[in-house]
Amino acid sequence: MLKSLLLVVCAFIFSPFCIGNFAMAADGPQPPAAGGPLVVAHPHKVFIDTEHNKLFWPMDKPFWVRLAASPDADAPSYLLQRVAPESDITTDKYNKEGIALEIQGKQFIRWFNYVTKQTVNLQFFTDGEPPVTKAACTGAPSAVDSQKTFYGKGLHCALASQDELSGVETTFVSIDDEPYTPYKADLSLDKEKGVVLRYYAVDRVGYAETPSTLRFTVDLSAPTTTHTIAGNALGDVLSTQAKFHIASSDALSGVASVQARLDKEEFKPVANGEVAVENLPDGEHTLTYYAVDRVSNRETEHNFPFYLDRLPPTAEAQVSGDLWVAPNGTRYVSSRSRMQLRAQDNKSGVDKILYSFDGAKFETYTGPLTPAARAGGAKLSYRAADKLGNTSTVATLTYSMDIAAPQSTFRITGPSYRLRSDVYITRDTRIEMSAADDASGVKQIEFQAEGAPHPLTYSAPLAFAEEGRRLVRYWSTDRVNNRELDRAVVVITDNTPPEIFANFSLPPVNAAGQAVPVYQPQTSLFLGATDNASGVNKIYYSFNGGKEAEYSTPLVLDREGTFDLLIRADDNLGNQTTKHLRFAIRS
Repeated sequence: MLKSLLLVVCAFIFSPFCIGNFAMAADGPQPPAAGGPLVVAHPHKVFIDTEHNKLFWPMDKPFWVRLAASPDADAPSYLLQRVAPESDITTDKYNKEGIALEIQGKQFIRWFNYVTKQTVNLQFFTDGEPPVTKAACTGAPSAVDSQKTFYGKGLHCALASQDELSGVETTFVSIDDEPYTPYKADLSLDKEKGVVLRYYAVDRVGYAETPSTLRFTVDLSAPTTTHTIAGNALGDVLSTQAKFHIASSDALSGVASVQARLDKEEFKPVANGEVAVENLPDGEHTLTYYAVDRVSNRETEHNFPFYLDRLPPTAEAQVSGDLWVAPNGTRYVSSRSRMQLRAQDNKSGVDKILYSFDGAKFETYTGPLTPAARAGGAKLSYRAADKLGNTSTVATLTYSMDIAAPQSTFRITGPSYRLRSDVYITRDTRIEMSAADDASGVKQIEFQAEGAPHPLTYSAPLAFAEEGRRLVRYWSTDRVNNRELDRAVVVITDNTPPEIFANFSLPPVNAAGQAVPVYQPQTSLFLGATDNASGVNKIYYSFNGGKEAEYSTPLVLDREGTFDLLIRADDNLGNQTTKHLRFAIRS
């Protein structure tokens, strides 16, 4: 009897493991958090931890007890339906409602052998508490303003979920009210926007925690800072009384500090939004400034060059239009170039600008100047005076006038043949272009083949593989845009070898059964060839693999025998073709 009871006990102990990790009845979708997406439905279910031989049962699920005679998964089982009278519930209630669970953790079903007094406690676990998930946002500076949280660059948010009993099955995350998805790795938030991060976890028996919500703003934009000039100033020319007013704004986390410096000084906080220049020496200077917001987004430095003027006016000359400065400093211009003069003064203002070409008398400047169209070096001298008569020293703009266009030419490499003005080529031929200029130098060579929609810039030898006749125009331009008149060449591409013709003066006299045509002695053989483009150059022949000879007159066949004749024809580009004849000469 004890043995049979023990078998029943063993069957009872292992029969729950035959159930497997099956899903219980669905609990239905959970309502979304306020304003958030719908939370995924998580039915409560039984979870079997096979590694640790533990069975976890949902707290809210009652259970019934079955007996099996074997631990096999397919063994029949029998529901225990009778409850002893001394039990706390009735048989009817047990059959309808099962046994309810009220506490979490370890649970025991006790079997007591009334005869031997042996006790077997069958252990399982109940789980009724959801996991707890915590979020950690790191890697970026942060700031809080009026209950709003801001993060800067490099933000990563990690979720960590814990469950004391059955363990965490899945952690879910939703960003900006998108549907919840399983959390797999740290969230990299690298776009500037307001972020709503919602998350929760569900354990292995289906208990889901209430979603938590983090609201913050990712701020990746630096502040915007500008400056204005107050006081005596003329554009970027300042007097000692002038000051810079610097203002900065930030659309999100707010400005933390504004820094500025003059020239190579150390950056300093801007006091009262002003930077004074009264202690600077006369000359060129640079104001550099930037702002940083409360999450460490630093603005790109602003550089403002200016001139602090304590002296008479300053004048300068500029060339508009065609201009090229050579590496040695020579300034090349064309007859289309114009020269402009301008001056600035920080006090009384500019009265006039004077100029002189090549040492001539100074004249008053009224507008852009046209230099004389004479090839070679020249100079423009100029000076400026203010309304108080202070005159600057004479400055000089030297230049070289380039009035001639470059000269272009071409060279053929590879197979070619010229016939009058036409150039015959093959697909392997290359046309190399070059140009020379006696002053500023060649800027580019351009060409346009007949039928092409637009000119192209020459960069490598030209090839025209497709057969046909085409007109190619080409020209060059120097560095001050003097353009050569168009040049042209007719290019004919010929890739096809000649076609060979062979004609006997007499018809063959073949008798039945002859393998090759048979001709009488003294028969003449006429060889010829035609070519579709460059023309036939020469025809060669050889008998029976012998030495090749050039064909010039008809071949008189006066010797009897069987002959293998190989004929070769070349056109004027080297395109070659062959033809093979086999015949016999007999009396």
